[in-house]
Amino acid sequence: MSTKTNKPVKDLAILVKHENEVVRAAVATVGRDEDLDILVHDKDSDVREEVAKHKRDKDLDILVYDKNSRICCIVANQGRDKDLDILIHHKDEEVRAAVARHGRPQDLDILVHDNDWLVRYHVAKQKRYKDLDILVHDKDSDVRMAVAEQGRQQNLDILIHDEDPYVREVAIAMFEKLKTERIN
Repeated sequence: MSTKTNKPVKDLAILVKHENEVVRAAVATVGRDEDLDILVHDKDSDVREEVAKHKRDKDLDILVYDKNSRICCIVANQGRDKDLDILIHHKDEEVRAAVARHGRPQDLDILVHDNDWLVRYHVAKQKRYKDLDILVHDKDSDVRMAVAEQGRQQNLDILIHDEDPYVREVAIAMFEKLKTERIN
């Protein structure tokens, strides 16, 4: 009876070194510590991604430096300060946007000036006034629209006159919403 119970465990120990990455990824999904210890160093990014999803600190310590941006996004989404300190400077905008979504002031101070609109968009979504005051004049209309969506009167006063009709539309809608909320 115990032989049957142990057979899947023995199979996993063999499959962790299987040549097919789909098989190794399936082993990582199971999440046995001894398998994850090996698979965190796997050559295939899908396998390492499955390892990252288990959120083990010792794996995240390694995967924060991974060359694959999807994996770094998973690490950033965990919100560990030591990882965010590293990933704020990542070359991929999706990773920096994931850092911005955590709303740490020291990150927003840097990311509000990021070259990529997606990062600045996520900074605006954090609703920090000093960032909104900068981003209300952003060159990207999606960023300005995100500023308008925050419903801050000072920014709406500017954005109802925006050159982009969609930004103006959102700003006017938010302005009307604020007016209605004041009446009620």
